[in-house]
Amino acid sequence: MDIYIINKNKDDRGNNEIHNITDYCEHLPKLENMSFLGSFENDNAAKIYAKNNGWPLADGCTFCCPKAHTK
Repeated sequence: MDIYIINKNKDDRGNNEIHNITDYCEHLPKLENMSFLGSFENDNAAKIYAKNNGWPLADGCTFCCPKAHTK
């Protein structure tokens, strides 16, 4: 299982990006802008969890969570 965080700040499309921090992503937000989501089987499970737990505009990072990224 991989570990995920969400960016507290919205991106230019108005979404809060989810990042997989198990492997380094060079697009991570600053530490103070990260909120821990937990460990999940995949990107989509992390996105569903985020959307159901206070982050309705959650979206996957293009680089580290491409399967949960809305095109």
